[in-house]
Amino acid sequence: MSLSKDSPVKKVKACPTINILVILASGNLLICDAEQLEIVNFFPTFNDVADFHLTAEAETTPKLCLGFCTQIVKLYSLSKATLLLIFEVRLTYVPRVVCTGLDFICCATDDRYVSVDLKTGVVTDLLEFGENVTKPFVTYVAKDEFLLYGPGSLGIISDASGKSQKAPLQLSPNVVESFVWKNYVFTVTDEFFTIHSIQSQKQLQTVSLSNATAACFSSHGPHLAVVATAVSGRRDQQTDPDLIVIGPERWDSLARKFILADCIKQAKSLLLRQSARIESLLQNRPASSKNEQKIFNVRAKHVFGLLGFYYFEKGDFSRAQRYFEKSLIDIRELLVRYCDLLPNGYSFTPDPFYLLHAQDNRIHSPESDCTQFCGVPELSLAHAIRATDANKNPDNVTVHQLTEEWNLQYDQFLFDFLQKHHKSRFAEEYSHFLETALVKLYIKLLQHGVKPVLSELILPPGPMFGPFTSSRTNDSNQQQAEQSHDLVNLISGLAHIDVEDLMSFLKQSNSPHTLALIYQWQGNLGAALEVWRQLVYGELKDENFPGVDFYVGVLRWLAAPTAEFSTFWTKFELQSQTELFDDSAESSSSYVKLVWQHFCQALESGHFELAETILLALPVCFSRKVSSPTGLATSHTDDSSLAPSQCLTPDNILRKIRPISPDLTRRYLRHLIFTNDDKDSEHHNLLAQLYSDFILRKLDADTQTTTSKECLLSVRREFCRFLRYSYYYSPNALLEILNKTASKSLSYELAILHGKKGDHRSALDILLNQVSDIRSCLSYCLSYLYEDQTRLHRSLICWPYDSSSLRANTAADCQLDSTDTPVSPVAPELFTILVELCLARHDDYHEDIALQLINSPDIPLDYSKVLSLIPGDFPLQRIAKFLRRALLTTSTQASTAQLQWGLSKCCANQSALQVAARPTSVIVHVEEHTKCSRCSRELGAYGPSAPFAWFIKTKQLAHVHCLKDSDQL
Repeated sequence: MSLSKDSPVKKVKACPTINILVILASGNLLICDAEQLEIVNFFPTFNDVADFHLTAEAETTPKLCLGFCTQIVKLYSLSKATLLLIFEVRLTYVPRVVCTGLDFICCATDDRYVSVDLKTGVVTDLLEFGENVTKPFVTYVAKDEFLLYGPGSLGIISDASGKSQKAPLQLSPNVVESFVWKNYVFTVTDEFFTIHSIQSQKQLQTVSLSNATAACFSSHGPHLAVVATAVSGRRDQQTDPDLIVIGPERWDSLARKFILADCIKQAKSLLLRQSARIESLLQNRPASSKNEQKIFNVRAKHVFGLLGFYYFEKGDFSRAQRYFEKSLIDIRELLVRYCDLLPNGYSFTPDPFYLLHAQDNRIHSPESDCTQFCGVPELSLAHAIRATDANKNPDNVTVHQLTEEWNLQYDQFLFDFLQKHHKSRFAEEYSHFLETALVKLYIKLLQHGVKPVLSELILPPGPMFGPFTSSRTNDSNQQQAEQSHDLVNLISGLAHIDVEDLMSFLKQSNSPHTLALIYQWQGNLGAALEVWRQLVYGELKDENFPGVDFYVGVLRWLAAPTAEFSTFWTKFELQSQTELFDDSAESSSSYVKLVWQHFCQALESGHFELAETILLALPVCFSRKVSSPTGLATSHTDDSSLAPSQCLTPDNILRKIRPISPDLTRRYLRHLIFTNDDKDSEHHNLLAQLYSDFILRKLDADTQTTTSKECLLSVRREFCRFLRYSYYYSPNALLEILNKTASKSLSYELAILHGKKGDHRSALDILLNQVSDIRSCLSYCLSYLYEDQTRLHRSLICWPYDSSSLRANTAADCQLDSTDTPVSPVAPELFTILVELCLARHDDYHEDIALQLINSPDIPLDYSKVLSLIPGDFPLQRIAKFLRRALLTTSTQASTAQLQWGLSKCCANQSALQVAARPTSVIVHVEEHTKCSRCSRELGAYGPSAPFAWFIKTKQLAHVHCLKDSDQL
């Protein structure tokens, strides 16, 4: 059979059941014998045929539907020898495309799709497409459903009534043929062959073609035969058509067979050839080969993933990681091969493409399912057995030990891989699985003695915690604290943890500290603090817990006014600081209640050292008063009735701790006064009372051990320091108590109290005549001389204080040298009294001390008084330095006084003249109780020399530092 070149074939269909071939060319329809390719004479020839559809299913009688240019549609029943007309209908338009269903015929006209009922002949409009579709087509799907090529290259599945029960498919333009097989749609364009899924509406596969003109599909293979014509540059030349058969076999499946057979080189070679083919295709047809490139990338990733698992099972982790990164592997494919890394109850079926079936029969029984993957425990056991069989175990390590070593290597590999890619785009979808697995692996490695190293990619920005340990921490505890610090950093760097699954894992693995961190990460601070409390009390054990400093540091942070949940994971400072907060700084009520509850638990359970550590770490707020400390000591106020702002006030804390532990109360008051500059007179009087009670109780004890004596001496030194540098207690009341109880035993304390009353003669008389301690006398006088306590006598016996914690007005911030000027007006009187008392002793030792004092150039004296005290028989050479200094000092003071008087008088006269010249000037009046208009405090609250501002128009005064925050400037 031959056709004219002027009559190109438009459509060809075959019917295997009756062995015929139907051809449409130039409007003529021919029925030919499929084997002989000759026209069958007893079948008529039809002219003016627009389109035809041949139903050639094996279960039914073949039917031939013809659509004529004369607007007639006919349906014939075919057999090997006859052609029987069974239906005919006339339309009002030419049927360009026809398709036969069970009870309907679907036709495509110039602007719409219609269906014709074979029983009634009723014509129903299905879809109107107008000029949007240049070449419509209709494909039979199932029963009376048809696939229609609609606007926008959409494949619409519609029934005979025009209703669509399925989502449309996005098809390609220029469709030559389309076929439906099961739940898949096969389309052929002039460039591609594509497969779409009806259920998922996704394009599953694409094969590049070249100038396809016609196609036929066989469902028994399935195979698709495509007739393609390669057209040359000249119209009068045309090459012979090529017959292309496309089957389901894919190159990635062949590569998988190579890998399973340990033919890695062949698999990689196949991958390189496919890659070269795609590159060539991109160079030749860059615009139309993008989809082909996407398909190749998907298959190549599958092959890379399989290679990764191949090396993973071999224990070659560097290559496995490289191929896993190339394949952008689904993280679950790795996690499912480990124990307990995926959540309990989560069902995940590994991709069968990644299953390697070469398994060891000594690990898997013959009855086991060969399609199951090989998990990490089985792989580790296989490596251990192979090592023992190959005599690669010179140290005679057991199989169990080798298995554990391989398990650690697999865990370490996955931990490093996951933390490297925990923010990679290919892991975003399952980031909660990844981050949960990271914490689990970290705990597993720590429990086996391996400290994982966190990379910079997972560390949170900025420091999360300050130092955990104090200066007394030894090296082992320091290492343990750093290890726990890394654990906290790990959890803080994660954002998608599966809390429920991780909590279940941590409870089983006995990791309470990590469990508490997860509680805190979740926002359940109460549960987290309870776990940490049990760890501190020893009720739970966890080697990863940093210790008491961590627990106290969290409580301190919760009590801070700036405590926020988000900032806990970004910055945490544990070092002791002095922080004073006012009413504008409010802490979270729930957080303060938690801190108060945990402090009370430590106090009531007898953990006084822990309670003291918590107290010294908490910030101090003096602005909220509950009641006086004395009243609080005997009150029984319910903690639940307190507002959150009152829980951590010093008065409420004193109310709580004084009945339980006076020693703790004393140390807390000392912290308030010396560290936080507490000026509350009630607190100072209470501390003085606690000191005196403790000292008197110890002195009344019948027997004292060496330890108790040292403790008593230390407390007396603290007491003396407090008495000397505190200005807010009542010395008269305290002096009265001490005089009645132990006047002889507390000589140093009585001397300081007499000095506080201004009776310095009595104080020095006690120290010199009763105690006979000349060094204490000198220290007493020097304490009133200079403000910088670092220059004080370094051999002080009664009150060895630390200059870093003294009040500002005791010279803590001043530099002392030979040019410093005395600031205490009582210093000359003190040293003069000391000289008098020394001379009154009438012995050589004290006489030498008196001479050293009066001859010292740095000791201020009342020169006239001292001259009256010196005996008349003293040799002048022994007091020559004193006389010279007295003469020079007296003359200098007289000259200075006259000069100051003259300058003051001159300045006063100038001021009077200036005021007289400006009659409209305003005079500012500043009194002792004049207050700042901004902060309502006295102008002299910060010292007599503190600068202030004067608003002339409003006649207001204000501190200069208060104006920096003013909105009116």
